[in-house]
Amino acid sequence: MRIIPTVAIAVFLCQAALAQKFVTITDEQSASVPMPTGIYAPPPDLKDMKFKHGVSGQFEVMALDDATGLQIERNIEKIKKTLLTRWGLPDVAITAPVRMAVVRDKDIFKKLFRIDETRAEAFRSHNGQIIHVIYLLMDDDPIDAIAPPVTEILLAEFAKKYKSNVGWWAKKGMSRLNATPDDIRENISKLNNPVDGNKVFGSESLFTLTLDQWYKLNNEQRELYDNQCLALCLMLRKEFGQKNLHKFLQTSPQDGMKSVYRFYGFDEFDRSYKRYLQDIVREVGKNKTPTHYLTIKSAR
Repeated sequence: MRIIPTVAIAVFLCQAALAQKFVTITDEQSASVPMPTGIYAPPPDLKDMKFKHGVSGQFEVMALDDATGLQIERNIEKIKKTLLTRWGLPDVAITAPVRMAVVRDKDIFKKLFRIDETRAEAFRSHNGQIIHVIYLLMDDDPIDAIAPPVTEILLAEFAKKYKSNVGWWAKKGMSRLNATPDDIRENISKLNNPVDGNKVFGSESLFTLTLDQWYKLNNEQRELYDNQCLALCLMLRKEFGQKNLHKFLQTSPQDGMKSVYRFYGFDEFDRSYKRYLQDIVREVGKNKTPTHYLTIKSAR
């Protein structure tokens, strides 16, 4: 893997308003890794750190140690092929570069990128090219850690290719369900207090929230939204089936609520969804949820 300095990864500014779908970056930045949306350059004491650089197809992997980078580089294409097919969806090609900045240490990750957890974003260069960026905090096995953010990118490509209505709720929920069963249990457990206090998003808010609106939430609200979307997608897939989920992704939530799931509207669906939230949080908390229920596999 080729060595590049950290300054080439993250010492520039991202100039854009949060309301934009894609942040516009300079040609120089498009050859490297921009900072996350709304975040500015890292402190200078980390500029001399060296990242190892490797390429596999559209994926460019930048990691602080050779072993981690090589493991991702050698497995990323194989992992990619399973992330949509396990949902019964066809695999799709990634049509834009994906730059993955990989950091194992939480403190270094936060100092470098000023965020607390893994994030996937899309940027647009001045010449119009889309560039996907994954800021990967990898304190787990690298193969497990990369599945959720890569799933977000694949769902965006799937929606573009098949003209499907894959909303932000589906990207967040389905990507989190592509994590390990232990990670899924942990994220469901985080819903315990909001569910007990009835401080959760309603289904209409989940289905209609956009990426721009998600960025305007604080960190606690983002985590709540993401974990509720996990539970929502688990409910839709496990309780209503793969075929219905596919149909639902082809229509708007408002229309699909009636035509696919036979609910009169969001209010009626909310009653089922909130009961499901209470049940799944309780069962996970008691360690009664079997691993196969939390594992997504194609029904075909």
